[in-house]
Amino acid sequence: MEGQAEAHKVESFLKGLADDVPDLERRVAMWSVLRKREALSEVCKNGSRLYYTPNDVNLSIEDRSGACVSETSSACKV
Repeated sequence: MEGQAEAHKVESFLKGLADDVPDLERRVAMWSVLRKREALSEVCKNGSRLYYTPNDVNLSIEDRSGACVSETSSACKV
């Protein structure tokens, strides 16, 4: 029964946004973000900790000072 209830939630969400967000892929992506948020909330309830790698959060470090740090740096390209 849980699977059916989840399917109805997904269907309602996707149909409910169809007029405002016509692209199905965008609606599915929005649903995925909300589900991840719900999962994180559940994990945090018990005082658990999550550790992320830079790849997990799409983290990059960029030098915008204009100094050429390395030959491959985007700051060195003209």
